[in-house]
Amino acid sequence: MQRGSLNSGEQQSSAEFFAHDGIFSLDSAQWFRVVNSLTNLQVCNNYLVGATSKNTLIRTPTVPPYNISEIEISRLSDDRVHNIFLDPMGWHTVISMQSGTNFYINKGMKKVRPLNKTKDHLFDSIAWNHHNVNELSTQEILIGTNDGLIFETMLMFNEDSFFSSGTIEQYWIQMINLGHSVTGVEVIRFPTGSPNVLVGEPQRCVVFTTTPCRMYQFAGWINANSSTTGSILSHLAANTATSGISNAINAYTGGHRSSLVNEYNQQQSVGIQNTTIFPIITGLFSSVFNSDEKLPVGSKVTEFPGSFGYSDLKLYRSVKDELPSKFAWMTGPGVYFGYIRTEQLSMPPFTKLSTNDQPIDVKSFPSEAVSTLPTTTDNTDDPNQLKDIFSGRGVNLTRNTKLIPYPIIHMLERPGVPLGICLTEFHLIIVYVDRIKAVNTLDGRAVYSMPLNNIIGCERALGISRDSLSNRIWIFSNNHLARLNMKNELCRIWQIYLDRLQFDEARQFCQDPSQMDTINIREAEYNFDNGNYGLAAKLFARSSIPFEQIALRFFRLSSSSSPSTTHTIDFPSTIIPSTLIQQGYEINDDHDIMEALISQSQYQTNEKLTGIIDSSIKQCKSLITSIHSYNNSSIISSTLTPLKIFLSSKLNYLIEQKNQLLNHTNKSSLVNISGQIILLAIWLIELLLTELNIINDRLKMITKQDHNDMDEIGNDGDRTVGINNDNNDDHDHVKLTLQNRLASVRREFRTILALPEVLNFLPEAKSLIYDLLENHGENDELVYFMELMKDYPRLVDHYIRQCMYSDALKILATYPNCLDRLYDHASCLSSKRPEEFVNVCLRLNNKLDSNRLLPSIMLLPNNQAIRYLEDTIEKYTNDISNQAIHHMLISLYANEYHLNHNDDRLMKYLEKVSIQAIHMKRLKQQHQQQNIVDDGDLFNDYQLLNMDLNELSLFEHDHDIMNDCPIGNGMNKLKCLTDQSKEQNIQSLLPYDPGYVLRLCKEVDHLKGVLYILQLLDMHQEALQLAIELNDIPCAKEIAQSEFLNSIVRRQLWIQLAHHIISTDGGMQEAINLLRDCPLLKLEDILPYFHQFVTIDQFKDVICTSLDSYNERIDNVKNEIQSTMKTIDELRTQSNNLRYRYEIIENDSRCTHCNHLLTLRAFYVFPCGHNFHISCLTELVKPYLSAEENSKLSKALESQNLGNNSSISNFEDIFDEIIANDCVLCGHIAIENLSKLYYENQIDYENELSIWQ
Repeated sequence: MQRGSLNSGEQQSSAEFFAHDGIFSLDSAQWFRVVNSLTNLQVCNNYLVGATSKNTLIRTPTVPPYNISEIEISRLSDDRVHNIFLDPMGWHTVISMQSGTNFYINKGMKKVRPLNKTKDHLFDSIAWNHHNVNELSTQEILIGTNDGLIFETMLMFNEDSFFSSGTIEQYWIQMINLGHSVTGVEVIRFPTGSPNVLVGEPQRCVVFTTTPCRMYQFAGWINANSSTTGSILSHLAANTATSGISNAINAYTGGHRSSLVNEYNQQQSVGIQNTTIFPIITGLFSSVFNSDEKLPVGSKVTEFPGSFGYSDLKLYRSVKDELPSKFAWMTGPGVYFGYIRTEQLSMPPFTKLSTNDQPIDVKSFPSEAVSTLPTTTDNTDDPNQLKDIFSGRGVNLTRNTKLIPYPIIHMLERPGVPLGICLTEFHLIIVYVDRIKAVNTLDGRAVYSMPLNNIIGCERALGISRDSLSNRIWIFSNNHLARLNMKNELCRIWQIYLDRLQFDEARQFCQDPSQMDTINIREAEYNFDNGNYGLAAKLFARSSIPFEQIALRFFRLSSSSSPSTTHTIDFPSTIIPSTLIQQGYEINDDHDIMEALISQSQYQTNEKLTGIIDSSIKQCKSLITSIHSYNNSSIISSTLTPLKIFLSSKLNYLIEQKNQLLNHTNKSSLVNISGQIILLAIWLIELLLTELNIINDRLKMITKQDHNDMDEIGNDGDRTVGINNDNNDDHDHVKLTLQNRLASVRREFRTILALPEVLNFLPEAKSLIYDLLENHGENDELVYFMELMKDYPRLVDHYIRQCMYSDALKILATYPNCLDRLYDHASCLSSKRPEEFVNVCLRLNNKLDSNRLLPSIMLLPNNQAIRYLEDTIEKYTNDISNQAIHHMLISLYANEYHLNHNDDRLMKYLEKVSIQAIHMKRLKQQHQQQNIVDDGDLFNDYQLLNMDLNELSLFEHDHDIMNDCPIGNGMNKLKCLTDQSKEQNIQSLLPYDPGYVLRLCKEVDHLKGVLYILQLLDMHQEALQLAIELNDIPCAKEIAQSEFLNSIVRRQLWIQLAHHIISTDGGMQEAINLLRDCPLLKLEDILPYFHQFVTIDQFKDVICTSLDSYNERIDNVKNEIQSTMKTIDELRTQSNNLRYRYEIIENDSRCTHCNHLLTLRAFYVFPCGHNFHISCLTELVKPYLSAEENSKLSKALESQNLGNNSSISNFEDIFDEIIANDCVLCGHIAIENLSKLYYENQIDYENELSIWQ
């Protein structure tokens, strides 16, 4: 315990100083008016109860609306109220009279009820249950009497209940006798349901009690889950109907133990079990005051001499806390104040007693105080032995105790006796009969002193009461009530903690940024003076001290830490250029630099600002380089640590400030902070790179030394080399430390670059940072920065320079925006990593320009080049304009064939890519043979109608052809294709140059390729001649019977082949076989090529077959003539019958189009059953007429208007031919327009659809 001391001069100056803060002020409660004089008053939860001299109880809220009610307590004129007590929630009130009669009333009761079991006891204190939530019951409470007794009881009364006539005290048990008036009693325990209390287990509990000169601490265990309360209430409820049992219980629960209860306890002691009527009642807190073998208890007594005959005990508990944290005990010498160690209540049972946790010794008390410490356990036991921390001297819940003397301002005040005290969070309120004072509990200084005469009407103050829930303090006299207001109680708390160098506590009570800044500066200076430079750097970064001053201090610190003394550095003149201090580092005013770094959408940068930015960055770089130029590899990087920490912390602090300013409109401040962030980030990057260089150099030296040692060991041969194992261990430890440090610095470097605020300006300072990274030679960090900036083209260049071709290809495959780098480095990559290069090209094939890659493809091995070209051609089959790719692939195929004739991929390729030209030739051939189209009519050849649709689909991709075809059915498309194929050049459909392929095939002796190209170019004569020259008869036969040739050309080729065969070997059998192979070849075609000595006998069978064929053909012609004559006769008969044909029209027949009567106007009747007016028919047919037909019809109409009979007859013939040739609904017009849409556009369709919906 510390004894506070207060000099009178300090008191006066302190009071005057704090008076200006206006923490406390007194107001009179004008709304409070009483008829009779007050004697006692309590306020809790904005609810006031008071006793008057007429033995009445006053109750009223202390907040509007005020409703003062008065209830009679006692009618005895010679009796007076001794004390009143109000629970913290304002629900329950206990009144103690001087006659020993006590009363109870709760908030819902209309009159007081006597407490019969408490007769002849004067109540001086009550320990309420602060965790009670029941308005009808107080739960377990402790009551201290004027005789020194402490009782446990529970008060419960419900005025509306049927059992309300019973006793209010549910039980009444004496706990202990202290011998003197119990002026204060408080219970400290966790509430039921708290996370610090195990369910179903006993919990720790401490009871603070005070007498006029002593304070007791009783500690023990309670079990709220199986307390006496529950058993008593359940037992009483089960036996309320039996008056005899009730009387027995009343006798038992009286103020003394009755003989009946004593007899019952004796029966229990000898083994008689009878718990039906009388349960064993011990009380919830009995185990706290009485020791038990299983649950030991302990106590502590603190005594002060010279009491007033009374004392006052107050605890302070914050609303958000479960337990009180401070206590104050008003004694004769002063106020005994301290803190409560509530953490002991949450400790597990039977905790080891720490040797460091010794109770307060009696020697620590002042000479005036005497502390007696009765214990229940021996304190000399082994400290490692398991014992309960609540037992013996371990029971001490107070800490940092001190005695605060009563403040007296000499020459202004007279000593007086205090009436009572109140405890707030940081102040102690003391009330006298004529004055109220406030003392700060941290430093013991008086902060407020105010007379009460003007406030309470020149009356003497009677007492003080504090509302713990609303934190309001009330002072009362006989007829007046005053309130002590507290405003900004924390205004000077931070300064007190700061003077004590308790910086963390001081920060908790800062109320504005200036206070926080003062604390940071004070703590930073303190740590800097004590050598804790890292923490000092962090704190200086968050202070308002100019940046350059702190930087200079750390520069000098780094310089003084350097082991080299050969250099003397003049920081003001040498390291920091004057222009930088004047221009670059006056960052609070240099707005031009900052504005240039804001987004271009808000601020326009010009050449002047850009120059300022570049010059500032260069100055910053020059500054950092000049600083670190004095560092060599022998200097440990830790000399840079304080400066680096300072810069890093300052950077984080500026980022926080910038984020706070984003919601404000102060653009100049935002620009200023952005510029500071840029400069700090670049400086910090340079420091980190320098540190990385130092660490890397050290690691290289260690590695080189290891290699030298290994070489020496190898050169010594058989000679043994002594190695010091301790030195090796130290060597490995240093190496491991450096590696860990290197990884840490790299993480720090990358963390700074990844900050969003730093990323915003990196694109503008990118070139500078690239220079720094390249100059320092940090390849890993350079790669990371390129990836962070997404500067993948530059990253590819870096990988190529470092010969990291695989990594470069991975970047090219992942990020297509660097395709230009692929073209630039294609020759290098194709020669170094051919397979990976081809894989990347195949992955990006749809985005690459293959022509630009052809020179690099030529450097690839044949198999890789063929793989790429095949994939490219397969994906772009429709693109036949790029012949270079096809020619390269053909050349590679030809080379492979030249090396291995079994590898004939060239022929497969030619057949595959030439299929479009082949089908076009087939289409042309069919058109020539079948005569497909005639003046827009439908196809009249059945074979063409059955053409394979797959052939037609081959041309669907050709937009030049299909876009010119009108929309219609498949037959119209085929007609269009056939018309355009008449002028289509076959070579334009080939993706290669046939001449080039022909020449290449001849060079490698690829006969099939040569013949295939010749046929494709319609050079069948040349192809056949070549096959004949090479004596390849089967190939010549294939050429002669090609499907692309008409019968005339085919016959000529067969004749040429027959001529060659007959003239070569003259074999008759071969000639006969030719006649069988080609039906177009006749005997008379090959006879001229035989020599004149050939006999006819050799052709006997052939001649007979030929004659039979002629005879069969003659018979077929005769049959066709007969069939034709028969058809002509039938047509003639039908024509004659049509002259006399007629249709019967009903009287109500109507026009199919307009649905009007048909006979109203001239009309047409068709055999299909449709009938039309002439006007309706003309209206339906006219949209389908061609321009020529419309012109012809108009001329006929004009000639009809002349009125000549011949013109009328001519008009009827033309009208019948054009308009009435066929039914418009089911004739050829309807058939031809099957593919025509009903609606011209989407709008018409939607309009019609809306009608039907």
